[in-house]
Amino acid sequence: MDILIYKGGISNNGAIDFLNKNKIKYDTIPIKQRYDYIVKPPGVLKEKITIEGKIICDIELIYMLKEPFIVGITGSAGKTTTTMLVNEILNNKYSVKIAGNIGVPFGDAYEDNNSIYVLELSSFELDSCISLKPRISILLNISNAHLDYHKTMSNYIEAKRKITSNQNEYDFLIYNYDDLIVRGIAGESRAIKRSFSLINKKADAYFFKNRIITNNHNYFLKDEIIKFEGDICNAMAAILVGELTGVDYNKIEKTINNMEKPKYRMEQIFPNVYNDAKSTNILSTLKQIKSFRNVQLICGGYDRGNNLDMMKELFPYVEKFYLYGANSKRVASFLDEHHIPYHLFDTLRDASKEALASSKTVILSPMAPSYDQYSSYTERGEEFERLAIENKKGAVKKT
Repeated sequence: MDILIYKGGISNNGAIDFLNKNKIKYDTIPIKQRYDYIVKPPGVLKEKITIEGKIICDIELIYMLKEPFIVGITGSAGKTTTTMLVNEILNNKYSVKIAGNIGVPFGDAYEDNNSIYVLELSSFELDSCISLKPRISILLNISNAHLDYHKTMSNYIEAKRKITSNQNEYDFLIYNYDDLIVRGIAGESRAIKRSFSLINKKADAYFFKNRIITNNHNYFLKDEIIKFEGDICNAMAAILVGELTGVDYNKIEKTINNMEKPKYRMEQIFPNVYNDAKSTNILSTLKQIKSFRNVQLICGGYDRGNNLDMMKELFPYVEKFYLYGANSKRVASFLDEHHIPYHLFDTLRDASKEALASSKTVILSPMAPSYDQYSSYTERGEEFERLAIENKKGAVKKT
């Protein structure tokens, strides 16, 4: 088997570690025109690769060679939180490792004696998978995203579809019944299906008042979870995984209620200030904002060229938009068309200073990637946290 590791990066460095541990030969510099497999980093476009061969990612490479038990999780929003929840629930009973788009290379996490791998799978990774067949797949939602990479919405959907396309009647697909695109994909899947829903009581897991109700148990949720629609959906998906794998119901409920959110996912800094710097698309913001009113929303970042129509669903919750970054002028034009108030700024610092002067609820939820002005969403979140604290100290001094 001829393998070329095409370029570096976190995931490919993990693939190199995996190949070295398993004494499998590979090249890092092309020495011929054709390879059996070319392992590329997730963000590299396939058309940029001129060497011939099957183009795959590190996830596909390791699955192809080892076929481990995988719980695969994808969606336009909520992947990281759900991955963390599933990992914590399964840890009550199994030897589990977490990897993938969450920031841990699969090649570094893989060990022959491990029982279950919980993988956060991006559309970039799934697009470069051929044989990947998770024993349990979770499809959370699909919305307009990553069109700078996939070019069309249909290409993006096809990439997401790959999480279940190889599954058979012995595998499971957990899916969001409320998402029409997801429901369509589920209808074509050969896997055993388990649905979750915020509104349909015929789903295998549904939300009612402060509980998630399944065919097996009623799970009480604390107020911090039921405040956010996205958190409820993530919890339903994770609960269904726990039930499928035989985790004790009480342990599932305790884990759900004790689980902390990922850093900068709707993190409360002060009573009326929230840091949702992790948001990189409109759906991600929409899932977190529906419990608020009169929000001063700070948003902006790298322009992927995605359709902005979903922003209209934010209008009932947002009083004013504070726009910054590379996509700010395009978003401003969209808001002009719908007569929605906004302020336009060059930087997050300027936008935050203005928004934080308000006594109303202020949320940073960018709805765009960070790399027009920051190296990562973490750096973006750190800056907003500093700005919020500086503003609070300034307000205290004034009084």
